[in-house]
Amino acid sequence: MRKVDGWTFDIKAILHPDRASFVWLHRSLDFIVTAGLFIGIFFQETSLHGLALVAFGLVAGLTFVVVSQLLGIYQHWRGRPFFASIKLVLEAWLWTWLLWLALVFLFSSWTFWPKQSAVLWGLSTPVALIAYRLMIRKALIFYRAQGGNSKNIVIVGHNALAKSLAETILCNAGLGYRLLWFYDLAGSEQTFRLNGGDCVDLKPLRSDALKLEVEEHDINEVYICLPVEQVRDVKHVLETLSDIPVVIKFVPDMFVFDLLHAKVTDIDGIPVIGVFDSALTGEFERFIKRVEDVVIASAALLVFSPLMLVLALGVKWTSPGPVLFKQKRYGLSGREIRVYKFRTMFDESTESDGQSVAQTRKDDKRVTPLGRLLRRTSLDELPQFINVLQGKMSVVGPRPHAVAHNEMYRKLVPKYMQRYLVKPGITGWAQVNGWRGETDSVEKMCKRVEFDLHYIRNWSFWFDMKIIAMTFYKGFMHKNAY
Repeated sequence: MRKVDGWTFDIKAILHPDRASFVWLHRSLDFIVTAGLFIGIFFQETSLHGLALVAFGLVAGLTFVVVSQLLGIYQHWRGRPFFASIKLVLEAWLWTWLLWLALVFLFSSWTFWPKQSAVLWGLSTPVALIAYRLMIRKALIFYRAQGGNSKNIVIVGHNALAKSLAETILCNAGLGYRLLWFYDLAGSEQTFRLNGGDCVDLKPLRSDALKLEVEEHDINEVYICLPVEQVRDVKHVLETLSDIPVVIKFVPDMFVFDLLHAKVTDIDGIPVIGVFDSALTGEFERFIKRVEDVVIASAALLVFSPLMLVLALGVKWTSPGPVLFKQKRYGLSGREIRVYKFRTMFDESTESDGQSVAQTRKDDKRVTPLGRLLRRTSLDELPQFINVLQGKMSVVGPRPHAVAHNEMYRKLVPKYMQRYLVKPGITGWAQVNGWRGETDSVEKMCKRVEFDLHYIRNWSFWFDMKIIAMTFYKGFMHKNAY
């Protein structure tokens, strides 16, 4: 702490990651980096008046800060994976870039903005934003690993959830948590070893000792890891610590209900846990997903339209019947949709109700020679980009199944229908991981559903881009596609 001209400065308080001052420092750095690079890069290249250039730069910096605030970038850093922070920064920067382009289009002229400088600013700014975050994170991890900026915590409970939380904390010294001991309702005082080899004291939970020890040992946070059926014990702990200035956090036992990826939200301040939920529940997320679908589907139809015309003629000339096959399948929320494909079988009519469909098998006699090639290369699914533009499907999502298959597997596979919390897709996380084609056993369908649910719970724009890249990298051909 220093005193300068009557003012008192506490440097540690300003740089403390848990203080509002650190958040404002974070916002200021974002603003300076974004606006500074803008002005510096365009200064020598644009004929725009100096004041106008500065104004555009300041607006660009302010825009990034506002978008970052809306996306939650300035929320608590402690415990957030670095790659999650990178995704948020890139997403905020994408929106800033698009808004800047709109601003230029509305209030300026493209002649003032050299393309080379615009590209350089667009590429260098996110690199700088991520780089300085990485340096701060590394510094904080090192500082916390040495014992600085650490918090003393205790865990109330001695179960699988409590042990999992303890192991996570002890394996990540950079989080800055110092676990002192567990409290157990019926346990005796002892020391036990976690899976990672760390030894932690176990103490019996006594009201008089709990309050005294929390005060004497400067405990910052108390984590309650008790199952829901022990609500009386939870209430007792809360009442015991109610008159002590200590942070108390309740960790719901998600393991009991297999809700490891449950989403916690609130309704006007009332906490709500989404038992079966999707990362695509927000308006902003759905808007991003829809823009992604429209842009990619439009580009795909434009690029592949000559090929689709050739394939349509090939289907028509090589076997009698319609070019397109339309089948009823389940879409968003389990509503029926008609999915388009190039016809690949001899006996397929124009439409199918999907009520009695036998899965295609290896060397299936119903498949035409051209149809076999289309299936092996997934080219029969190109018309589904039309379904995407219609809003019935997405480019990325769980693959839609025929109605008959849905009705059969929903009774055999737990959480099967949760696949339809989002729109079905042309490609998906299960498909790029090898779970496509014929599902001739319940075990195979269980694996497909497992990957689909992982995608639904962890959706992001960058996750979609990863799946699309994997689709191209691994190719459209697959040994299970008959």
